[in-house]
Amino acid sequence: MLRLLERILSLFLRTLHLDSVKQRILILAVLATLIPTGTTGWLLYSQNKSALTGKLHEELRSASVSIAREFELWLKERVYELRVFSGSYELSENVEKALRGGGTRAQVLRRSQDYLKSVQNKFSDYEDLFVLDTTGAVIVASAKQTARVALPHDWQKQARLDQPILTGAHWDEGRGKTVMTVAVPLKTANGRFLGVLAATLNFGSMEAVLHQWSQGQTRHLYIVKPDGTRVLSSLLAPRSALTTKLPEQATRTFFAGEPGELAQLNYDNLDVLAVMQQIPRLGWGVVAEKNYEDAYRALVNIRNVTLISTSWLLMGVGLIAYLLSLTIIGPLTRLTEGAARVAGGDLSVEITADPPREIERLATMFNTMVAYLREAQQELTSVNLALNERNQTLEAISSTDALTGLHNRRHMRETLNAEVSRHQRHGRSFSIMMVDVDHFKKYNDSYGHPEGDVLLKKVGEILQSSLRTNDFAARYGGEEFLILLPDQDQKGAIEVAERIRQRIATETGDEANKRQAVTASLGVATFPESGRTADLLLVNADAALYRAKNNGRNRVMMASA
Repeated sequence: MLRLLERILSLFLRTLHLDSVKQRILILAVLATLIPTGTTGWLLYSQNKSALTGKLHEELRSASVSIAREFELWLKERVYELRVFSGSYELSENVEKALRGGGTRAQVLRRSQDYLKSVQNKFSDYEDLFVLDTTGAVIVASAKQTARVALPHDWQKQARLDQPILTGAHWDEGRGKTVMTVAVPLKTANGRFLGVLAATLNFGSMEAVLHQWSQGQTRHLYIVKPDGTRVLSSLLAPRSALTTKLPEQATRTFFAGEPGELAQLNYDNLDVLAVMQQIPRLGWGVVAEKNYEDAYRALVNIRNVTLISTSWLLMGVGLIAYLLSLTIIGPLTRLTEGAARVAGGDLSVEITADPPREIERLATMFNTMVAYLREAQQELTSVNLALNERNQTLEAISSTDALTGLHNRRHMRETLNAEVSRHQRHGRSFSIMMVDVDHFKKYNDSYGHPEGDVLLKKVGEILQSSLRTNDFAARYGGEEFLILLPDQDQKGAIEVAERIRQRIATETGDEANKRQAVTASLGVATFPESGRTADLLLVNADAALYRAKNNGRNRVMMASA
């Protein structure tokens, strides 16, 4: 069998005109160098590309998720502010009088207009404020506005259901800005529906956020509608963004695929890597993209350097193999001549060559190659360890809030779902509580956002130190926190909530800087009394929190059964 294999191999080498030992040694050396070097280079290239792609994916996903969360919180704050404004007794009473004809209509409408003007002057996000009656006609506006405001066809149904009314973004030629309209129901104290309070919002705050996230980076961020229209862009001017659409294929890829999935696309005459995160309230998406060439520039450089190094290595090894073949052929020739003389009957032949020395040198070459391969394997192992450590670091970052050190919203949601499943199996109770810092926006406006961050860190420390080792605390968003209390019933949860509320009210002050302590409102929900699903528990806890807010703040409210 071995003899047959040897004959087949010899025939193949003769077909390639590799008849001499010198040629075969040279080919052996080249192949022995090229195969491990090429394999090692390919593995290193694949590992580096995989690691770089993962890093780019995480970077783009993190940026898109953060912008989507920022936009959702920004819109939520605007809706909340409008609800506060619409609940003003001065606004609802004057509008009701004007609609009933009570008092002098011009006077009561002027008071309402003055109120709207004062609100508009205090908040830079508002371009105009309007009060519309149940037919959609403008009753009073912060500016001289008499035209009808465009609202969705079912706005009255949404308003009567106490839902916020949102319209799409459009370009306002007069203001030279991208704007959208948001409206909330306007009711009397006894719940009579008067119409809606609408506001024309600009996106100045969100434009600043986009530019801040893109500053010093090679990535591009923009907010896009389901039809492909860019609403805001970190590169394009506001009007240019609204007048350009993404190709249909790119739009379909973004909105039909999974949120946060990395996609390689070509549009605007560029190959890009892009990730989109949806904004649920509007159905829009936040896209973070990076030029493909810029993203993999370092990897391409590594590939080119590897190819050049391999070429030089092959040239060097070929020359060495040729020189070494000369040292092998000489002893073999002398040995052949000596064997021929012996075959001719000359028994006085003395072989002066030392073949074991040449074989030892050849073995040394192979040992060197094995050592080279071992070194390459060690490098691969080091790369894998570094990648594992990086993945662990990224996992920790993805589950932790950077400011407070508490769990983030995603991790808490996963924990809450697991806790619901566990307690459904065992039939035990557990509780959650929503914690919201009272008047946090006012605190930020008074002392600045850095001090607001300090306050949030302090609240996070209070929450963490007030809980058991098996309890979970997370930053839910902005100044809101979510606490999970496993195996805790209503009575125990209320006691914990009161303890937290008292500590926040007494430990967040700063006598040195003459800053009074803030307060917090808490909403508590218990499984299964307040709901048997995670979503229902969150909704009821949030509702209890808002009841605490509406009842004067600095208090704990229990969710209804």
